[in-house]
Amino acid sequence: MRLYNDALNCISCTQCAMACPVDCIYIASEKRDEGEEIPKASNGTPIRLKLTQFVIDTALCCYCGLCTTVCPTECLTHSHDYEFAQYTCDDMKYDYLDPEVIAWRDRIVK
Repeated sequence: MRLYNDALNCISCTQCAMACPVDCIYIASEKRDEGEEIPKASNGTPIRLKLTQFVIDTALCCYCGLCTTVCPTECLTHSHDYEFAQYTCDDMKYDYLDPEVIAWRDRIVK
């Protein structure tokens, strides 16, 4: 099943990338500006860092699920979406900050 990261709840902890045995998760973040309001994830965890990149290269992914088990906010999950074949390997890289991918949220997150 396709991996999905609910980027709106991601705290940029990088635990998923560290747990990945094939290094297919690319994550980057930056500190919030001083005085900027700190939002909270759906489970109440403060989101202290701004997520600037979250890409998963599913052509490399072995779908082991290690990344989903370490996610403290449970925003990275295996979905029930399985129709995601592509013509080229480059099309298997999903940028979870892309508005088109964020729109999957309504279909995947229940």
